[in-house]
Amino acid sequence: MQRWGSISSRNKIPGVSCVDRRAPLGVIRRRVRSSGIIALSAAVVFTVGPGTGCTTKPKRVNTATQQPLDRPRPAGRNGYEIIAAAPAGMFPCALAVASVAETSDTLDARPMVELVSRPSSESVAWLELFDDSAPVIEVFPATVPNQYGRTLTVPELLNKARTEGAGLCLVYQATVHGDAFADVQGLLYRTADGQLLARIQAQADAPPVNAKTAPPPGRADVDRRHIDPAYVAVERFQNHVRECLRYMMHDTAVGLTAGGARGLRQRMAASPQEGPRLGSDRDR
Repeated sequence: MQRWGSISSRNKIPGVSCVDRRAPLGVIRRRVRSSGIIALSAAVVFTVGPGTGCTTKPKRVNTATQQPLDRPRPAGRNGYEIIAAAPAGMFPCALAVASVAETSDTLDARPMVELVSRPSSESVAWLELFDDSAPVIEVFPATVPNQYGRTLTVPELLNKARTEGAGLCLVYQATVHGDAFADVQGLLYRTADGQLLARIQAQADAPPVNAKTAPPPGRADVDRRHIDPAYVAVERFQNHVRECLRYMMHDTAVGLTAGGARGLRQRMAASPQEGPRLGSDRDR
């Protein structure tokens, strides 16, 4: 079973936008690659919380992924923002996914990122994310020699994803703030030319201490994943990625142009108390 990356976050990316379920669906058999994480390609890195599992309380995460409790929280965002429309002929294609940590202090033209591992259960969720969507033929981690802990440039990671057969590459980073808050941010790229197509973000807070939160139907009473902000944030992030790509599939099917795409789907959900929304002037 593959293990996927985790990271300590530093840089945050702008907001993201709403979802649309109009994209065509299908069923497809997909193959699972047995090699390391995926490619990525951005000057920004993203964040994810601890692993999943049935425990009596939220699982402790690696200290490398935790942020001080007094560190400012990123502005509230849940959703995706389309930056550029997928070109005609983009789908069907494969999606490479990478969890990373940025190692450079400055965002230059060739930022360095470090591949990090994620829980195997999270890997399975990625592999199954598009089981009902034929245009995404498979999801896999890109093969990189000595992958975990290795520092690479984003272009190198994108190139690796491309040689592995991925038309798209998602780079994301997860951050947890103690046991109270988790934030996941990602960038979706076209591997052929490094074009940034979308930004995706998801956040989750722990429920109040005195809140009575029973597990969803079908889960054991000791299963506390539903109150683990790290688990919930990753789950929301994966759903936003799925809806974002479905919207892109729909755009490609109806022939929308890149010029007409921006502003249509920048309606990212933001909590009023968490600061101003990000997005284009058309979206404000």
